[in-house]
Amino acid sequence: MADASSSSIPYDTVASTLGVWIVSFFLATILYGMGFLQVWLYFHWYPNDGWKLNLLVLTIFVLETVQVTTFFAATYDVLIKHFGDWTAVLAITWLHSAQLLAGYLSAFVVQMYFACTIFLLNGPGIQRWIFTVPIVLSALTELAMTLGQTIAITYIASFTQIDKTTWIYSLLSACTFACDVLIAFALYITLMGKRTAIQEIAGLQYFPSRSNTIIRKLTIYAINRGVLTAIAAAINLILFLAMPNTFYYFIGLLTSSKLYMNSMLAALNSRQYIAQASEDEAARCWNSIPVHVLHSEPHRSRGATIATNVTNTNSSVYQDETSSRDSKLGFSADNI
Repeated sequence: MADASSSSIPYDTVASTLGVWIVSFFLATILYGMGFLQVWLYFHWYPNDGWKLNLLVLTIFVLETVQVTTFFAATYDVLIKHFGDWTAVLAITWLHSAQLLAGYLSAFVVQMYFACTIFLLNGPGIQRWIFTVPIVLSALTELAMTLGQTIAITYIASFTQIDKTTWIYSLLSACTFACDVLIAFALYITLMGKRTAIQEIAGLQYFPSRSNTIIRKLTIYAINRGVLTAIAAAINLILFLAMPNTFYYFIGLLTSSKLYMNSMLAALNSRQYIAQASEDEAARCWNSIPVHVLHSEPHRSRGATIATNVTNTNSSVYQDETSSRDSKLGFSADNI
């Protein structure tokens, strides 16, 4: 970054600071708007959810509102109140500390939500601890580094000295990345295990169970969620280390918490869609029965047996087995 006393600031310096600042704020605002819409849809579609999930959604919404509001205030302060004052651009105020803290607190809450989900999905046994303990430890380390970074940037008071916090910020971003990867991996293994268990219970050759369809869709969503947030954390760390004395790392920093917000709300709001899609797929299965299963009397008996198994599976396995398990993914708010 150019020295604050410079009479003429090069264009490249402005582009790599204020330019990236505006672009990052633009992207963060779009993602916040998407999250705001999802919050409204959540309370509109699921008014009967328990108070725990309602409180979780409100907490995330408040933290993200604080984050985007304080960063907007910092932007207004730099571009309007102190227009042309390069010292103000490089100054770290309480607004920067507040938005950083709010954003990472929001990410921490979402990470703990998914850790709780993984813990509940895995029944009593060692596997639930193998999956959840590393996630919780990395999330707690991330929270500790967040507090340390917030305090550190308050004392240095200028972006020209941000390199003094490199080790804290690097560890913070690395823990965020590791936590996201662990969550995605744990969800994938857990859900695929449930899928295999349901297949063994159902024992169906031509009629995949409704629960199996739901779990397959949830697995895809879980992987996508982890990939997005992990990429944002990786971009944040890489740009911070590879392009010092610039604000390029703002791109990953400001969008990261919004991706967490949207990923959690998307998981909650997609419950009805996943359930309906699984019902449609189950209905289509009846139209795909091979002709040879009805070719002879023994085969007709077999087809009737399969149909009976389907009915029993969809009514008992789905309600008794998957409803309780899928509810812990957010299908029933009272269980989280």
